[in-house]
Amino acid sequence: MFYTVFTSASRSHILWLRRKIREQLSINGHITKDKKKTLYQLKYAKWESLKLLEKLYVHSRVYLPRKYLKITKALAIIGKHI
Repeated sequence: MFYTVFTSASRSHILWLRRKIREQLSINGHITKDKKKTLYQLKYAKWESLKLLEKLYVHSRVYLPRKYLKITKALAIIGKHI
């Protein structure tokens, strides 16, 4: 199991991001708060992550190399690639 996670101290930003992703990809994710309630996380589990990562990275020439490497390693475990 793997997740794609967006983290922010701004609840409104996380809600906005979730809404935009839902509009584009019809996936929901779920929102969690840390124990101190200072950070919000928007999490997408395996199936939704695959859909999201494909949209983010296919045909994209702009990305953070260290994030791309982590993603390609995670996908290789399940026999997928970007």
